[in-house]
Amino acid sequence: MRSTSTVLMVAVGSSLVAGVASLRTASAQEFMHGKACSDATLRGEYAVVVSGVRAVGPNATEPFVAVGIRLFDGHGGFTDTASFHGAVLPAIRGGHVDGTYHVNADCTGTSNFQPPAPFPTIESDFVIADDGRAIDEIVMSPQPNVVTAAYRR
Repeated sequence: MRSTSTVLMVAVGSSLVAGVASLRTASAQEFMHGKACSDATLRGEYAVVVSGVRAVGPNATEPFVAVGIRLFDGHGGFTDTASFHGAVLPAIRGGHVDGTYHVNADCTGTSNFQPPAPFPTIESDFVIADDGRAIDEIVMSPQPNVVTAAYRR
């Protein structure tokens, strides 16, 4: 039973990596239309839905979901206001964090924000799609987090 679960988890993980890699290439090419992206590509409010598994302590994780609004300033800064619900930690309504982002010319990018202590900085990669109306994001660090986010205007 344990080996079947491990094989299934590896297969699902490999499929997700392949899917994100192809999404990243296709979305960046779709948006380009002869123009490069920059930090200014992201300006204004985006609704976001987040789900995955996050660290909740030195050796513990929990599945969680969140919804909120990310306000991009067009200059590499953002503000998030969101509600979170997990399997271990208490629900949070209207949580607030500030962060930074950088958009590459190929419409891919990175973002960082510091959640409240004692949690470490969250580092993500994203791709801009649909002429700047959508963003798909995955958390890259810290290691125990396996989280995706979908933004839309």
